[in-house]
Amino acid sequence: MTAPRKKSSSSARRKSNRPRKPRRPRPSTTQRESAPHDTAPTSTSAPASGATDAAPTATAAAGTATAHRPRTKHATKPRTGHTPPRTYHPVATTAPRPTPPRTPEAAFDALYARTATALLRQLELLTGDPVFAGQAMARGFDLAWQRWPEVARDADPVGWVRAAAYEYALAPWRRWVPGHRPHPRTPDGELGAALLDLQPAHRRAVLLHDGLGLGLRAAAAEAEASTAATAERIARAREALTAAVPDMDDARLPIELVALLGRGLDREPPLGAADVRDASERGVRRRTVGVFALTALIAVATMVTVLVGPAPAPAPSPAPAPAPSPAPGPGPGAVSAPSGSGSAPSGSGQHDGVGPPPAGERTHAVTP
Repeated sequence: MTAPRKKSSSSARRKSNRPRKPRRPRPSTTQRESAPHDTAPTSTSAPASGATDAAPTATAAAGTATAHRPRTKHATKPRTGHTPPRTYHPVATTAPRPTPPRTPEAAFDALYARTATALLRQLELLTGDPVFAGQAMARGFDLAWQRWPEVARDADPVGWVRAAAYEYALAPWRRWVPGHRPHPRTPDGELGAALLDLQPAHRRAVLLHDGLGLGLRAAAAEAEASTAATAERIARAREALTAAVPDMDDARLPIELVALLGRGLDREPPLGAADVRDASERGVRRRTVGVFALTALIAVATMVTVLVGPAPAPAPSPAPAPAPSPAPGPGPGAVSAPSGSGSAPSGSGQHDGVGPPPAGERTHAVTP
């Protein structure tokens, strides 16, 4: 049993200032037990002597029975600020167990099984070639498995695979790929033939917006075009399709496209998910080995050229500078001027002996 807590002086002072309420007298235990049994009516007349003697005896017997009744012990209230410890009882039989995280292979297989057939049908409408449509679908899932961490974190993995397959199917360079043989187109009805007559960008935009039900912004983002350009492509595609197909309008066109896409969805894809993953891994290994082999070949060719090639020619020496030419001397018949006489002034009429004599001047022979 815990000891009573002492009250502070401030709380005692506040309680002493409050007006006290009169307390009701609490009945004793004997009175509480005997109260329900005292149901006999009282009379105004004086009781008989026998009844008076029996009443105290019954009251004493009731008090004795109450005194021997065991009292229930009330639980003591916890102290203020103390929280009793709680016991956790887990329900192991009814709570479902958390599912373990799936492996990348299982997640890829689930995505392939859910979307491969529908994607194949879309590619058939885009290309009109069932064989090439299967190749484009395999290419899209091949890229998805190579970049699976990126695809798994993407908000729309189905859109990622679809965009990759559409890009491969509508690429203009695929006609120059070695070994690619275009098969004859097999349009599905008048609407399918009209779709194949559209431009690839218009065909893709109207199929995404009206066939698959994507919004304008989502279709523009998947086609990597602006919203205005995508809206213009959709409008032109609708105009061409309604003009090519009789009894076709803008309200009926989405319904017909959805019905066209829903045909043949109960078939199995040409390849299994495991086959696609194995082909993707083999392609990665093959390309990696090819890159290393090409790098080694270039390195060996460079080394052989350096070792076996001719020795480099010596650098040419600089050419000597030309010597200055001497001044020409006097001729054999020229007469040398005496020293100290100086040169003759110009216009004096004397010839210096260099060159032919001037006109009218006579040469003087020198006698030995």
